[in-house]
Amino acid sequence: MAALRCSTTRKFRRAAATTARKRASALTDFVVACPPAAEPAADPLGWGTVSSLANGYSLDVPRRLFRIVRGDRFGRAYESERGATLTVMAGVNALQQSLESAMRQGTAGLPDLDRETYRRISRNSAVVSGISGDSIVYYKARATCGGANFASFVLVYVPAERGIYDAVVARMSRSFDRATLPDGRPLCP
Repeated sequence: MAALRCSTTRKFRRAAATTARKRASALTDFVVACPPAAEPAADPLGWGTVSSLANGYSLDVPRRLFRIVRGDRFGRAYESERGATLTVMAGVNALQQSLESAMRQGTAGLPDLDRETYRRISRNSAVVSGISGDSIVYYKARATCGGANFASFVLVYVPAERGIYDAVVARMSRSFDRATLPDGRPLCP
């Protein structure tokens, strides 16, 4: 009887070892067939999203480039070590003005410019850029939440830093046009 047990145990062990080798082989085949995950692209500027559901805007901001210097529920001010400034503002359109009218009256955050180099204004958005002193100024504003609010951002930088900040402006401008948050939630309540 001991020989029978020993023989059965050996058969069981061989079968278990064969099954384990087959599983290991299948796992190895699977791992070899799947390419390694790509390394995430380096993000030297540390982009993050700043949103205000109450004011209906979302904006990508390079967090490694700018540090916040003040902020409240109506906006934030940032500075960079290179001397650039970024101001993000929002407010209620209590007078139900058009965006252009609010810009003329100074309530939509448009800074004074010595020389305007670009201007495009539509019913719900505006882009203005130009020169103020020795700095380049980029301004973008939107009527949000069906015109109930205005949101804008202003980026001011020196021409020597144009190579960096022109790309920053492009990404920020695209992100500011969103109607939803990155997770799909609507920006206006």
